Amino acid sequence: MFDRVIATAVALAVSGITLAQEPKLPGRYFTPAGLIEMINDSKRETMAQAYLIGAYDLTQDALRSCALRGTTSPQVLEKVFIDYIKAHPELITVDRTAAGVAAQAFAACWPCNPN
Repeated sequence: MFDRVIATAVALAVSGITLAQEPKLPGRYFTPAGLIEMINDSKRETMAQAYLIGAYDLTQDALRSCALRGTTSPQVLEKVFIDYIKAHPELITVDRTAAGVAAQAFAACWPCNPN
């Protein structure tokens, strides 16, 4: 069952990062507000964390974020995403994917080329 949740989360994250490039796709993807809603629901929080793990893995593969091995956990990814939304509240309502916003949060937290 958990493997299916992870596979679904990765598929959603992959499509989310791809769709983040397109400007307006109402109703066709998972939103930042939807992910926050899942995080706040104790029955769906694990699924939200699996979604964030998928988005995080893709940012690592694409060298958009570069956290050192062992410095993250599902709870840390969740906190980074929530803190990023709190710092950028306009992102909760933008026409963007949750995975795209999560990727942005992870890249800001763990930049590959810090200046």
